[in-house]
Amino acid sequence: MSGADILFYVAVFWRRLPYFAGVAILIATAGIVTAILLPPTYRASSKILVESPQISADLARSTVAADSSSQIQVITESILTTASLVSLANQFDVYGNRENMTDLDVAQDMQKRISIGQLPADLRGAASFEVSFDAETPELSAVVTNELANRILSENIRQRTSRAGDTLDFFKQEVTRLAGNLKDLEGRILAFKNENSEALPDSLDFRRNQQSSQQERLQLLVREEATLRSRKTNLTEAFETYGRVPSSGPQTPQEKLLDQLEQTLAAQSGMFSADSPNITAIKSRIAAVKAEIAASAKADSTGDVKRPASDLDVELAGIDDRLSFITQEKATITTDLADLAKSIAATPANEAVLNALERDYDDVKTQHSAAVSRLAEASTGEQIELRSKGERLTILEPAVAPQRPFSPNRTRLALLSIFAGLVAGGGVVALMEYLNKTVRRPVQLNRALHIEPLAVIPIIRTKRDRQRQRIVAGMALAAGIVVAVVLALVVVHYTTGSINGLGIGVAKI
Repeated sequence: MSGADILFYVAVFWRRLPYFAGVAILIATAGIVTAILLPPTYRASSKILVESPQISADLARSTVAADSSSQIQVITESILTTASLVSLANQFDVYGNRENMTDLDVAQDMQKRISIGQLPADLRGAASFEVSFDAETPELSAVVTNELANRILSENIRQRTSRAGDTLDFFKQEVTRLAGNLKDLEGRILAFKNENSEALPDSLDFRRNQQSSQQERLQLLVREEATLRSRKTNLTEAFETYGRVPSSGPQTPQEKLLDQLEQTLAAQSGMFSADSPNITAIKSRIAAVKAEIAASAKADSTGDVKRPASDLDVELAGIDDRLSFITQEKATITTDLADLAKSIAATPANEAVLNALERDYDDVKTQHSAAVSRLAEASTGEQIELRSKGERLTILEPAVAPQRPFSPNRTRLALLSIFAGLVAGGGVVALMEYLNKTVRRPVQLNRALHIEPLAVIPIIRTKRDRQRQRIVAGMALAAGIVVAVVLALVVVHYTTGSINGLGIGVAKI
């Protein structure tokens, strides 16, 4: 850009200066007046400290979670409900009559005024929160802030005690439920044991031993039965052969001789053949002795003595009684063995059912023991919360009425308004110059017609033209000032209150 261009734009700006000044003054004046007339907003703040539990967690632990951030968030949601905010606004008459405001409008505006946030932790790591409220007066800001802090503390105590009580009630119900389950399982196990008392796994070894002993007893009875039946047969044969029953009492000489001959025959039979002279002689002698014994027995039978037949009856009667007892005993043992086999066969299934019941019982018992332990912890936790010995919130610094308003920052608004006015005025001048398509310089003529002018004759304005231009510029400047004042009054009217004549009254929102 050449020096001629700079001089040209300076001249254009000088010529458009009234428009620049009018727009700049309009916007700057509106911003400054608004900054001056905006009502002040006071912000009082209160600090809430999260205190550590007074009882060591190693000795007794509270059942309420110690996450202070989440607690404050939950408490904030509970106290920032529409009903709570409307009640707070009505309690302290924040909006006066609020004829044109619904409960929803009040709640939304109150939420904008209230601020609850966590502060950076100190060197000890203690957590703290700040509660603030924006109001038109310092006293209202302080009193509402203190009420919010007290509500946070009250809500925290209520929620902690409520949670501790709910936890205690839950574990009471759980212990009662598990105790009922234990009682039910105990009854089922007892009923099952009573119904299957003969086939339980704990008596399996005893029944197996009993089965073995019964089997051995049965075998002994079978052998004894065979022996008795053999003896019965022998006695019958001996009686039929000798006419008498072998007695276990004193033997006659013939009987002794017969026994000796039979023993000799048995010994010689292993040494000689059956047709040898010795064997033949012994057999002949045995036959002769038997004939003598038979003759003696026959002679005795003709008299009054009938001992052999009587002995046979006695012997046979004893054997028959013993055989009858053995038969009954065998039947009893057989029945017992069948019952034992049945119970032993049923034992594995009963053991599986009983193990399942006992396993369920052990599981429920473990749960019951754990529930009882937790119930004790819940009871301790409830006492900690009821006595405020756990983590709690305390007001570290109550809110006091602020001495200076929190907003608006009038100096910043005024400077921003002046800057915005200057930028807007420059923009208007630039726009007017951009929209002006008339040829005012030789270079513009060269660009438009592609010719080189020989000479340039400037427009010579008369004195009347210059006066008319000054009047238009003055009117534009005056209009800018008037519009700025009117705009400022309108802004004040719609933001703070009403205009009473020439005086401006700031009404309380």
